[in-house]
Amino acid sequence: MRTNAVFFARPLCDIDKQSLRVHFLQLDAADRHLRFGSTLNDSAVLHYVDGIDFERDEVYAISDDAQNILGVVHIAVTGREAELGLSVLAATRAQGIGNALFERAVMRLRNRCVREVLVRCLHQNAAMMHLAKKYGMKIEQDGTDREARLALPAATSGTYMLEWLQDRQANYIGKLQNQTRFGQSMLAAFPAGRADS
Repeated sequence: MRTNAVFFARPLCDIDKQSLRVHFLQLDAADRHLRFGSTLNDSAVLHYVDGIDFERDEVYAISDDAQNILGVVHIAVTGREAELGLSVLAATRAQGIGNALFERAVMRLRNRCVREVLVRCLHQNAAMMHLAKKYGMKIEQDGTDREARLALPAATSGTYMLEWLQDRQANYIGKLQNQTRFGQSMLAAFPAGRADS
């Protein structure tokens, strides 16, 4: 189901690890197999999240109005190359979330002077293969695995400005969602028709 929604990916940091744990634990066995290349149990998923180094890597997420993570991209940078790992919850697929996360990651990498992005996935990961083909990535086969590479053009003043604007928009939307949740909780605390004297 395609929508006309516009998604803004916000950068995550250490304080968001609990939200990341919740997101990855919602992936079923098949989705974990596609995301990680093997079927991780809950303990292994938690170990993965705890091992994310936000000083070295970057993580972007798209969340719903309640700040639940719907999709996330983990960007692991090594020199002038970066590897992406992407996941989107089953109930929110085919809405453009994966596409928005991929585009946000690529823009960030261009602005960090990274020259090539790599995605490793299993051959049965149709969603990731679709993204790779859509963006013209060079796909190589290694047994049952696929490795897709994309050479990145240099950053421009336009990419720096667009990244700055998207970060401001994502930050604004996050604050608005927080204020909305706070307002709803206040309204719930004072049911309609109740008047305290």
